[in-house]
Amino acid sequence: MAATVVDHVTSARAALLDAKAELTREIRNYPAPVSGQDAEFNDLLARRTRITAALKALELDE
Repeated sequence: MAATVVDHVTSARAALLDAKAELTREIRNYPAPVSGQDAEFNDLLARRTRITAALKALELDE
C-alpha cells in the first residue's frame, strides 16, 4: 500500500517533534549562558523556533 500525503505529514511531524524534544533537552542542560552573547545557545534557540514553525506549517485541518 502506497503512503498517502497524510502519512508523510504525520511522519514528518513525528520527526520534528523528536528533534524539538532533543533540542529542548540540550537547552535545558546547557551551561548558563551570558545573555545574548553565546552563539551556540542562540543557535539552539533559533533551531527550536524553526522546528516550531515547521510543525505549525504541517498542522492538518482534520
